[in-house]
Amino acid sequence: MEERLNYFKTDDYSRFKFFKFNRTAGSNTSIGRSIDMVDMTECCPIIVTPDYYIIDGQNRFVECKKKGKPIYYVVYKGDAEAAMIALNTATRVWRQEEWLHYYVAKAAPNYVAMKMLMDKHNVAISNAILLFSRHGTNATDFKKGKLRDDSRLFEVVVEFIKKVIVPKDVRWQRPFVSAVMDFIYEHEDEPKKIKRLEKRITSVVKYARVEDYRNAFENLTR
Repeated sequence: MEERLNYFKTDDYSRFKFFKFNRTAGSNTSIGRSIDMVDMTECCPIIVTPDYYIIDGQNRFVECKKKGKPIYYVVYKGDAEAAMIALNTATRVWRQEEWLHYYVAKAAPNYVAMKMLMDKHNVAISNAILLFSRHGTNATDFKKGKLRDDSRLFEVVVEFIKKVIVPKDVRWQRPFVSAVMDFIYEHEDEPKKIKRLEKRITSVVKYARVEDYRNAFENLTR
C-alpha cells in the first residue's frame, strides 16, 4: 500500500531562517542553471524544522527565492542539528573552514580563540591549527570539537615567519612553518640563537620534510 507523505508549498520566503552554525548559504550558479534547465524543486523539497529553520537545501532556497519560484518543503521534527550535519557531510564532506564556522557559532572557546588569531594575522586554517595546537590536533579531532590549545607562542612564530627573508613558496609552506615553530619552542630561552636564525635563514633552500628544515636551522645557528 502506498503511503502519502505531507509536504508543503509557499511563496512566503520570509518565514524561512538559517542556522548560524550551518555552512554559509549563497548564490550557487550550478544549482541555478539546473533549475533553469529542468525545475525539479517540487521533487526535491527542502527540509525545515517546525519553526522553519532550514536543515537541508539552503542553496536551493536561495536560488528559488532569487528566481521567484515557490518553495517546496517538508518538516522534520527530530534532532535538527544532528540531521543537518549528517545530510551535509553525506552529500559533501565539510571542509575545515566549515567545521570552524560551526564551532565558532557554537561559541566553543578554543575555536573562537583560534579564529581571532587567524583573522588578526591572516593565517590559513591548516597552519592555524598547527600553530594553535602545536601538533596536538589532527583532522578527526578538529571535526569532533577537540581542538587543543597550546598557542602560547602562536603570535611569536607568526611574526618571525612574516619578518624573515625567504622565498614566497617557502614562507607559509607547512613543513617550514612546522620547523620554525618547533625551533622557537625548543630555543625560547635562547633569544640569541633565534636571532641568529632570523639573520641566516635567507640561505635556506626549499625542502619537502620538516626534518630537513630542522637540521638546516640547527646547522645555521651553531
